[in-house]
Amino acid sequence: MLKKQVAIKYDEIVVGSDIRALLYAYKRDITCLYLPQKTAEVLLQPKNLILKNFFCDENRISGQNAKEKFLNSENLEYFLLFVLGTAGKLYRIERDNLRYADGNLIHKTNKTEFVLETETINLFNNIKLNGAKHNVVSKKCHVEDFFKTNAKSMEKTWFRGHEPFFNYIYFDKTTLKSSFTLKSQDLLNDFDNSVVSVRYELDDFLKGKEEIILQRDYYVNLMPKIKNREIIQDFEYKTEEDNIDVINPSLEEICQQQILPSRESYLYYLSKKILDSIGTTV
Repeated sequence: MLKKQVAIKYDEIVVGSDIRALLYAYKRDITCLYLPQKTAEVLLQPKNLILKNFFCDENRISGQNAKEKFLNSENLEYFLLFVLGTAGKLYRIERDNLRYADGNLIHKTNKTEFVLETETINLFNNIKLNGAKHNVVSKKCHVEDFFKTNAKSMEKTWFRGHEPFFNYIYFDKTTLKSSFTLKSQDLLNDFDNSVVSVRYELDDFLKGKEEIILQRDYYVNLMPKIKNREIIQDFEYKTEEDNIDVINPSLEEICQQQILPSRESYLYYLSKKILDSIGTTV
Protein backbone atom coordinates (compact mmCIF):
# COMPACT_ATOMS: atom_id res chain seq x y z
CA MET A 1 0.00 0.00 0.00
CA LEU A 2 1.43 3.36 -1.08
CA LYS A 3 1.83 6.02 1.57
CA LYS A 4 0.02 9.32 1.17
CA GLN A 5 2.57 12.05 0.37
CA VAL A 6 2.18 15.56 1.80
CA ALA A 7 4.50 18.46 0.89
CA ILE A 8 5.01 21.32 3.37
CA LYS A 9 7.14 24.41 2.68
CA TYR A 10 9.42 26.10 5.23
CA ASP A 11 11.92 28.93 5.01
CA GLU A 12 14.13 27.30 7.68
CA ILE A 13 14.17 24.14 9.77
CA VAL A 14 16.30 23.17 12.77
CA VAL A 15 17.40 19.54 13.13
CA GLY A 16 19.04 18.40 16.37
CA SER A 17 19.05 15.91 19.21
CA ASP A 18 19.58 17.93 22.41
CA ILE A 19 18.59 21.12 24.20
CA ARG A 20 20.83 23.19 21.95
CA ALA A 21 18.51 22.54 19.02
CA LEU A 22 15.38 23.30 21.06
CA LEU A 23 16.83 26.59 22.35
CA TYR A 24 18.09 27.57 18.90
CA ALA A 25 14.67 26.96 17.31
CA TYR A 26 12.80 28.62 20.21
CA LYS A 27 14.87 31.81 20.12
CA ARG A 28 14.49 32.18 16.34
CA ASP A 29 10.86 31.00 16.11
CA ILE A 30 11.81 28.19 13.69
CA THR A 31 10.27 24.73 13.35
CA CYS A 32 12.42 22.08 15.04
CA LEU A 33 12.84 18.43 14.07
CA TYR A 34 13.89 16.83 17.35
CA LEU A 35 15.64 13.46 17.30
CA PRO A 36 16.21 12.77 21.01
CA GLN A 37 19.26 10.74 22.00
CA LYS A 38 21.17 10.19 25.22
CA THR A 39 23.57 13.04 25.92
CA ALA A 40 26.09 13.65 28.68
CA GLU A 41 25.00 15.72 31.67
CA VAL A 42 26.33 19.27 31.53
CA LEU A 43 27.24 21.36 34.57
CA LEU A 44 26.40 24.86 33.45
CA GLN A 45 25.77 28.16 35.24
CA PRO A 46 23.70 30.34 32.88
CA LYS A 47 24.00 34.11 33.00
CA ASN A 48 20.65 34.44 31.25
CA LEU A 49 18.15 35.52 33.93
CA ILE A 50 15.21 33.51 32.58
CA LEU A 51 17.25 30.32 32.73
CA LYS A 52 18.88 31.23 36.03
CA ASN A 53 15.62 32.06 37.81
CA PHE A 54 13.39 29.28 36.52
CA PHE A 55 15.43 26.42 35.11
CA CYS A 56 18.28 25.98 37.57
CA ASP A 57 18.75 23.94 40.75
CA GLU A 58 20.79 24.93 43.77
CA ASN A 59 23.60 22.54 44.63
CA ARG A 60 26.32 22.34 47.26
CA ILE A 61 29.69 22.86 45.64
CA SER A 62 32.86 21.55 47.18
CA GLY A 63 35.17 24.28 48.47
CA GLN A 64 32.50 26.98 48.65
CA ASN A 65 30.04 27.90 51.36
CA ALA A 66 27.43 29.42 49.07
CA LYS A 67 25.23 27.28 46.88
CA GLU A 68 25.49 27.66 43.12
CA LYS A 69 22.79 27.36 40.49
CA PHE A 70 23.23 24.82 37.70
CA LEU A 71 20.99 24.34 34.69
CA ASN A 72 18.27 21.71 35.19
CA SER A 73 18.32 20.20 31.70
CA GLU A 74 15.25 18.02 32.20
CA ASN A 75 13.01 20.90 33.28
CA LEU A 76 14.22 23.12 30.45
CA GLU A 77 13.72 20.35 27.87
CA TYR A 78 10.16 19.75 29.13
CA PHE A 79 9.34 23.47 28.90
CA LEU A 80 10.76 23.86 25.39
CA LEU A 81 9.05 20.73 24.08
CA PHE A 82 5.73 21.96 25.49
CA VAL A 83 6.01 25.51 24.14
CA LEU A 84 7.30 24.53 20.69
CA GLY A 85 4.72 21.74 20.44
CA THR A 86 1.83 24.02 21.45
CA ALA A 87 2.93 26.56 18.84
CA GLY A 88 3.08 23.88 16.13
CA LYS A 89 6.85 24.27 15.80
CA LEU A 90 7.94 20.77 16.77
CA TYR A 91 8.32 17.33 15.18
CA ARG A 92 9.54 14.55 17.48
CA ILE A 93 11.04 11.99 15.14
CA GLU A 94 12.86 8.68 15.36
CA ARG A 95 16.20 8.86 13.58
CA ASP A 96 15.33 6.07 11.11
CA ASN A 97 12.16 7.89 10.01
CA LEU A 98 13.99 10.97 8.70
CA ARG A 99 16.18 11.30 5.63
CA TYR A 100 17.57 13.95 3.29
CA ALA A 101 16.76 13.71 -0.43
CA ASP A 102 17.02 16.28 -3.26
CA GLY A 103 17.47 19.12 -0.80
CA ASN A 104 14.36 18.23 1.20
CA LEU A 105 13.68 16.37 4.44
CA ILE A 106 11.51 13.26 4.20
CA HIS A 107 9.64 12.32 7.37
CA LYS A 108 7.77 9.00 7.32
CA THR A 109 4.91 7.95 9.57
CA ASN A 110 2.77 4.79 9.39
CA LYS A 111 0.42 6.13 6.72
CA THR A 112 1.97 9.38 5.45
CA GLU A 113 5.23 10.55 3.95
CA PHE A 114 5.86 14.23 4.68
CA VAL A 115 8.15 16.10 2.28
CA LEU A 116 9.48 19.12 4.16
CA GLU A 117 10.64 21.53 1.48
CA THR A 118 13.00 24.10 2.97
CA GLU A 119 15.52 26.63 1.78
CA THR A 120 17.85 26.20 4.77
CA ILE A 121 18.40 23.29 7.16
CA ASN A 122 20.15 24.28 10.41
CA LEU A 123 21.74 20.97 11.35
CA PHE A 124 23.55 20.53 14.65
CA ASN A 125 27.00 19.03 14.28
CA ASN A 126 26.29 15.87 16.32
CA ILE A 127 23.61 14.65 13.88
CA LYS A 128 24.29 12.31 10.99
CA LEU A 129 21.40 12.95 8.62
CA ASN A 130 20.47 9.88 6.57
CA GLY A 131 20.99 10.50 2.84
CA ALA A 132 23.25 13.56 3.21
CA LYS A 133 26.95 13.61 2.38
CA HIS A 134 28.87 13.69 5.66
CA ASN A 135 32.43 13.60 6.90
CA VAL A 136 33.22 12.59 10.47
CA VAL A 137 35.14 15.40 12.22
CA SER A 138 35.68 13.73 15.59
CA LYS A 139 34.69 10.59 17.51
CA LYS A 140 34.61 11.79 21.10
CA CYS A 141 32.81 9.94 23.85
CA HIS A 142 31.74 10.70 27.40
CA VAL A 143 32.34 8.12 30.12
CA GLU A 144 30.14 8.13 33.23
CA ASP A 145 30.99 5.73 36.07
CA PHE A 146 28.67 5.01 38.99
CA PHE A 147 30.24 3.66 42.18
CA LYS A 148 28.73 2.28 45.35
CA THR A 149 30.52 3.43 48.52
CA ASN A 150 30.55 2.53 52.20
CA ALA A 151 28.89 5.88 53.02
CA LYS A 152 25.51 5.57 54.72
CA SER A 153 24.19 8.77 53.16
CA MET A 154 25.54 12.10 52.02
CA GLU A 155 23.89 15.28 50.80
CA LYS A 156 24.24 15.75 47.05
CA THR A 157 27.54 17.54 46.61
CA TRP A 158 29.41 18.44 43.44
CA PHE A 159 33.18 18.44 43.20
CA ARG A 160 34.82 20.35 40.40
CA GLY A 161 36.91 17.98 38.35
CA HIS A 162 40.51 18.53 37.39
CA GLU A 163 42.16 18.58 33.98
CA PRO A 164 42.87 16.57 32.01
CA PHE A 165 40.83 13.83 33.65
CA PHE A 166 37.53 14.40 35.47
CA ASN A 167 34.91 16.82 34.17
CA TYR A 168 33.10 16.55 37.48
CA ILE A 169 32.38 14.24 40.40
CA TYR A 170 29.33 14.18 42.61
CA PHE A 171 28.07 12.41 45.70
CA ASP A 172 24.39 11.54 46.02
CA LYS A 173 23.53 9.58 49.17
CA THR A 174 25.58 6.39 48.82
CA THR A 175 26.38 6.77 45.12
CA LEU A 176 29.51 8.37 43.72
CA LYS A 177 29.49 9.42 40.06
CA SER A 178 32.37 10.56 37.90
CA SER A 179 32.35 11.89 34.34
CA PHE A 180 35.15 12.46 31.85
CA THR A 181 35.51 12.97 28.11
CA LEU A 182 37.81 11.14 25.70
CA LYS A 183 38.91 12.63 22.38
CA SER A 184 38.60 9.24 20.72
CA GLN A 185 36.65 6.07 21.44
CA ASP A 186 39.86 4.11 20.85
CA LEU A 187 41.19 5.49 24.15
CA LEU A 188 38.60 3.39 26.01
CA ASN A 189 40.95 0.44 25.58
CA ASP A 190 43.75 2.19 27.50
CA PHE A 191 44.24 0.98 31.07
CA ASP A 192 44.49 4.61 32.21
CA ASN A 193 40.81 5.05 31.34
CA SER A 194 39.63 1.76 32.81
CA VAL A 195 37.29 1.51 35.80
CA VAL A 196 40.21 0.41 38.00
CA SER A 197 42.22 3.52 37.11
CA VAL A 198 39.20 5.78 37.60
CA ARG A 199 38.64 4.31 41.07
CA TYR A 200 42.26 5.06 42.05
CA GLU A 201 41.91 8.58 40.63
CA LEU A 202 38.77 9.10 42.73
CA ASP A 203 40.46 7.85 45.88
CA ASP A 204 43.32 10.27 45.29
CA PHE A 205 41.07 13.19 44.32
CA LEU A 206 38.71 12.89 47.32
CA LYS A 207 41.40 12.28 49.93
CA GLY A 208 41.32 15.06 52.52
CA LYS A 209 38.21 16.79 51.12
CA GLU A 210 36.79 18.84 53.97
CA GLU A 211 33.14 18.26 53.00
CA ILE A 212 33.56 14.51 53.29
CA ILE A 213 35.54 14.59 56.56
CA LEU A 214 32.94 16.86 58.17
CA GLN A 215 30.17 14.35 57.38
CA ARG A 216 31.85 11.34 59.01
CA ASP A 217 35.46 10.56 59.76
CA TYR A 218 35.18 7.10 58.24
CA TYR A 219 34.18 8.64 54.88
CA VAL A 220 37.90 9.27 54.38
CA ASN A 221 38.07 5.66 53.22
CA LEU A 222 35.11 5.43 50.83
CA MET A 223 36.03 2.08 49.24
CA PRO A 224 34.16 2.75 45.95
CA LYS A 225 32.95 -0.31 44.03
CA ILE A 226 31.73 -0.04 40.44
CA LYS A 227 27.97 -0.31 39.85
CA ASN A 228 27.89 0.43 36.14
CA ARG A 229 29.61 2.39 33.36
CA GLU A 230 27.84 4.33 30.62
CA ILE A 231 29.53 5.25 27.32
CA ILE A 232 27.86 8.10 25.44
CA GLN A 233 28.97 8.69 21.86
CA ASP A 234 29.60 12.28 20.81
CA PHE A 235 30.52 12.11 17.13
CA GLU A 236 30.72 15.36 15.19
CA TYR A 237 30.00 15.64 11.47
CA LYS A 238 30.56 18.08 8.63
CA THR A 239 28.20 18.09 5.64
CA GLU A 240 28.80 19.10 2.04
CA GLU A 241 25.17 19.72 1.03
CA ASP A 242 24.41 23.22 -0.31
CA ASN A 243 21.30 24.02 1.75
CA ILE A 244 22.56 22.58 5.06
CA ASP A 245 24.21 24.93 7.58
CA VAL A 246 26.06 23.03 10.30
CA ILE A 247 25.47 24.61 13.71
CA ASN A 248 28.14 23.98 16.35
CA PRO A 249 27.79 26.35 19.33
CA SER A 250 28.10 24.79 22.77
CA LEU A 251 25.15 24.75 25.16
CA GLU A 252 27.03 27.23 27.33
CA GLU A 253 27.33 29.72 24.46
CA ILE A 254 23.60 29.55 23.74
CA CYS A 255 22.64 29.82 27.44
CA GLN A 256 24.66 33.01 27.99
CA GLN A 257 22.70 34.81 25.27
CA GLN A 258 19.16 36.16 25.20
CA ILE A 259 16.88 33.20 24.56
CA LEU A 260 13.41 34.76 24.32
CA PRO A 261 11.90 34.93 20.83
CA SER A 262 10.73 38.25 19.39
CA ARG A 263 7.75 39.95 21.04
CA GLU A 264 5.75 39.59 17.82
CA SER A 265 5.86 35.78 17.93
CA TYR A 266 3.29 33.39 19.39
CA LEU A 267 6.16 31.65 21.24
CA TYR A 268 6.81 34.87 23.18
CA TYR A 269 3.11 35.10 24.10
CA LEU A 270 3.08 31.48 25.32
CA SER A 271 6.26 31.97 27.34
CA LYS A 272 4.84 35.09 28.95
CA LYS A 273 1.66 33.27 29.96
CA ILE A 274 3.62 30.38 31.50
CA LEU A 275 6.13 32.54 33.35
CA ASP A 276 3.36 34.91 34.51
CA SER A 277 1.62 31.93 36.06
CA ILE A 278 4.63 31.31 38.31
CA GLY A 279 4.98 34.94 39.31
CA THR A 280 7.03 36.85 36.78
CA THR A 281 6.85 38.67 33.47
CA VAL A 282 9.04 38.61 30.38
